[in-house]
Amino acid sequence: MEASARESSPVIRGPYEGKVRVAQTMRPIPIRIARCIPSTISNEECHQLAVLACRNACLAMDVVRRRLDSRVLSHYLKPELIERLLTFSYLLHRSDPRKGFVKHELGQLPVVPQQIHGLLVGPDIYEVSVCFSIGDSKYWANVVLHFERGRWRCSLLDIG
Repeated sequence: MEASARESSPVIRGPYEGKVRVAQTMRPIPIRIARCIPSTISNEECHQLAVLACRNACLAMDVVRRRLDSRVLSHYLKPELIERLLTFSYLLHRSDPRKGFVKHELGQLPVVPQQIHGLLVGPDIYEVSVCFSIGDSKYWANVVLHFERGRWRCSLLDIG
């Protein structure tokens, strides 16, 4: 969204709650977006950005699990974030499977989003927490999006 369009939009203050179907075959998942400041960014745009952050988090986990090539994320993530994910992947796959960190389900089962929580921190900063599961295990991803050079871009993506 361009800055001039933002300036002419109405100011929105309250939280937004809804559901989103991230993939056609999945059940709708809850989404909640809060605002630290009144903003002209619409609930619809916040919703779309939260879905984008969720997709990025799920794709990033597939990159960590070596199910996808990291180039898939090159348009959305800064290069240093992709390097961090590849380092995490290296450490994950190098760990001793007998200690339980690398489980069979981690490599075989799909990433399934469970819930999305977004927080509009400032006019150009949007933080999203994504809960997803792989088999019986739950994981969280924290994603920070910055509006720079006319588009939203991921500046932080941590999975744990």
